[in-house]
Amino acid sequence: MSDLKDVLECGVQSEFWRWFCARVDEEWGATGKRYLAELDRALNLTDNDAAASQARQIRSGQKAILALLRLPQDELRKCGPSEPDTPDRRPAPEPELAGMSRRGVGL
Repeated sequence: MSDLKDVLECGVQSEFWRWFCARVDEEWGATGKRYLAELDRALNLTDNDAAASQARQIRSGQKAILALLRLPQDELRKCGPSEPDTPDRRPAPEPELAGMSRRGVGL
């Protein structure tokens, strides 16, 4: 699992990944050229049912493309927190939430 995590961490921090995500966003993001052009083309159909159907398909395609861009980060979250660089360094413990009773916090 740590091999996959290392690969994913290196990948999402690479210049290529930043470049690639920017290009995809330019084409298929909320204001992407290709996304808006395809949506306009679909909405210009004279048959309203066909226009609505095609617009839904284009939106579904956009969602799938953007989900693929999130995949490396989603997989990293599944791998868990990063391991410390040295054995002496341990992550800070999660703060415990105190229970509250009628008498006050933690009582």
